[in-house]
Amino acid sequence: MFSLILYIVVFCALTTTAHGSRCLKCLNRNGDTCEGESVSCKGESQCFVISEYTNMDGKIFHSIAKGCAGEIPCGTRGYLKNEKLLLRENFKCCSGDNCNTYNYDMPPDNEKPNGNVCPDCFKGNSLEECISDQTLVCKHKEDRCYTYIGTARDQGGAEMQYSEKGCLSPSICEFGFDLIIGFEEISRSVFHCT
Repeated sequence: MFSLILYIVVFCALTTTAHGSRCLKCLNRNGDTCEGESVSCKGESQCFVISEYTNMDGKIFHSIAKGCAGEIPCGTRGYLKNEKLLLRENFKCCSGDNCNTYNYDMPPDNEKPNGNVCPDCFKGNSLEECISDQTLVCKHKEDRCYTYIGTARDQGGAEMQYSEKGCLSPSICEFGFDLIIGFEEISRSVFHCT
């Protein structure tokens, strides 16, 4: 009898560990809130909320996503900047079933220059590499320069080709468009960080 009880306890513990936790999952590319459905995570023990601020040539958007943390860089912030685009992200994680109930949260930006300088250009509706003599003084955690050429759908649903260069943080350099939630990448020709 004791071995049967021990087997049941071990089986339940392994089953719970294998399935991970439950998290709210949702995406709103143009808003401060999203109400998620509860989903089972595959081995992940944390849930996430990504808040994203985008200023695209004077048009400001807020985006939010929730889900199972996986390889999200919990507790960090992402930055991307060029002459037409400023994108900031805040990655928050929590432990416990459906703990990611909070909504858009963007701490104030740190405007302190960090000494890095990158080429700065933006060319919409083109898949040709943008070229410019302008440079951009990077701020805070933007310690990489990047080049991107591709096609994406913006927060309003418009599809556009982009060619851009500017400053970037390590988290966005590592994950690329996989963590940018306001834009839906359709195709990519070039993305590299230096």
